Amino acid sequence: MKRTSQALSEIKRGLNAWKLLKSNWIVSLSEKFVFVLFIVSMVLLVLQWKHLPPLVPLWYNKSWGTEQLADPHYLFILPVMGLCVHLLNAYISVYLVSEYLVFTQMASLTSLLVSALSSITLIKILFLIS
Repeated sequence: MKRTSQALSEIKRGLNAWKLLKSNWIVSLSEKFVFVLFIVSMVLLVLQWKHLPPLVPLWYNKSWGTEQLADPHYLFILPVMGLCVHLLNAYISVYLVSEYLVFTQMASLTSLLVSALSSITLIKILFLIS
């Protein structure tokens, strides 16, 4: 029972710290853009799903040819990874560097950059194959 109350108090402390951090305009704006980019990427992917071929180019770091191709389900990695990076940075911001606003801002901008680049990559792939 004591562990449960400690865990709940830790969660409340984290939520209060996140509310305080979100009062900063950089953190708030980047969070909004990350979620908008996630939703736009998922909507585009769902709308284009019927038009996707059985294999799509995804692994550009591999040699040219069939090694670059992947199942279309792997395209979901791009927006989900952007969201995961944001959630990880939010956790780090709340529990490790909440007293240093500049690190929280850098983490938020990093999340925004990763999300934007993954969305651009997804859009380029979708336009390439359609």
